[in-house]
Amino acid sequence: MLDAIRKRKENWVFTFLIMMVAAVMAFYGVGQMGSDKNGPTIAARVNGEIITTVEFRRELERRLMQYQAVLGNQYDERLLTALRVPQKTLDELVKFKLLAQQARKMNVLVPDAELADYIRALPMYQKNGKFDSQLYAQVPNRGLEEKNQREHLLVAKLYRYLSERAHFTPHEIKQAFELKNTKVELQYAKIDFELLSPKQQPGNNAVEKFIKDTPEPELQQYYNMRIRDFTDKARIHVRQIRAAVPFQASAVQKDAAKTKIDEAAKKVTAANFAEMAKTLSDDEYAKKGGDLGWVDKGSLDPAMEKAIDSLKQGEVSVPVETGTGFYIVQLVEKKDAITRPFAAVKKDVSERMVTDKMRKDYAEQKRKEWDTLLAAGKSIESELKKARIEIKKTGLFSLGQGHIPQIGAADNIVDATFELTPDKPLCKKLLAYQDRYFFIKMIALEKPKEADFAKEKESVETTLASQAQNEVLEQWLTSLQKQAVVKTELNFKEGDEAPLAQN
Repeated sequence: MLDAIRKRKENWVFTFLIMMVAAVMAFYGVGQMGSDKNGPTIAARVNGEIITTVEFRRELERRLMQYQAVLGNQYDERLLTALRVPQKTLDELVKFKLLAQQARKMNVLVPDAELADYIRALPMYQKNGKFDSQLYAQVPNRGLEEKNQREHLLVAKLYRYLSERAHFTPHEIKQAFELKNTKVELQYAKIDFELLSPKQQPGNNAVEKFIKDTPEPELQQYYNMRIRDFTDKARIHVRQIRAAVPFQASAVQKDAAKTKIDEAAKKVTAANFAEMAKTLSDDEYAKKGGDLGWVDKGSLDPAMEKAIDSLKQGEVSVPVETGTGFYIVQLVEKKDAITRPFAAVKKDVSERMVTDKMRKDYAEQKRKEWDTLLAAGKSIESELKKARIEIKKTGLFSLGQGHIPQIGAADNIVDATFELTPDKPLCKKLLAYQDRYFFIKMIALEKPKEADFAKEKESVETTLASQAQNEVLEQWLTSLQKQAVVKTELNFKEGDEAPLAQN
């Protein structure tokens, strides 16, 4: 168990998501489902059992309200779309359904009396602190409601079942206490060896020799993999008229901007576009007649790009809506992308390949030199300073938190830190993480007091049980998801504010 803790395999994000779904079932009545004469609309099927769109939308609405409460004035639905909140919401409901199914397979039972007591205690069905049977009688489709509340209790019992069966020796609990309360401070440097290599170009003789010695398919492959480097991007010269919409604009502000752009569209022509932009446009380009100059194709808002694609040279678009306002655009001129053929850039390709090899050879040589010094117990701080690489400090942090401040959740660096002591504070080699190498040195170590162990023993054991529970749940879900038959009936389209039902 401690190996899992030590290597940071616990998944707190997973725990949060599962518990959040469970909390929704308990406090927000996700199980309450409306239906019409054709029955409930289906969001997903999980091994034949359904998740309704009512369940999905209520959980999604709850999450959006939660984001809005946390973000306040910074709340932006475009951010939630980018984070794929609707898709992830349905994913978590599917996971919850799988856990409920697993609980039933394990013969976890929820007697009717227990379910009744649970429902009577729910705040949504109480009036003046007491259960109101008339209020509950108004719930549509109570059978489905009770089925979903029973599932919530099943999953809650599954959590308790796992927690009660997690037992640890006194030695394991003591180790976990020390892990949680031991603090260290590291000195570190992040190294990109290829950036250290001297900036030099290979001579003509070296390039010619490389061309002679290298099979042409190898040169061609390098060219194909980096063909964008040999392509002049498509560019467009455009003008625009903008009716701006402020961030978090009201409906009145949006309507005013829409009216303004519609009125402008009635007056604007290809001939008078520049003059009209000077008086109508709400941006810094107005004084230039709305002229953006030449811009790379694909660098504008997708809606504007789509409108421009439909234009011929000189033509003016219909009004276009984007996240920052309403636009009318004019295509002044365009240049197509041009890819230089391999034959024309063969020497350039070869020169780049030689340069890349020189840089990598230097980087590998320098890394080996510094690793040799570290293996011999010698610090490389003077070498780092010569190379103008900044040496930083992490500040004190707990070994039990699973990540290193300013570096991240680098398991190999965390593990290496366990081997450092005040007598031997230097890591014996450079450690790779996220395409960089790290120099690591311990500069402070604070161990917990023995007297504090008795105070924290119970909470440490509870934490261990929770971690054991999470590991089992994670393993179960991975296995269950592989075996499950899940059919999503919602079509999440990129950029949509809400999912659409599939036909």
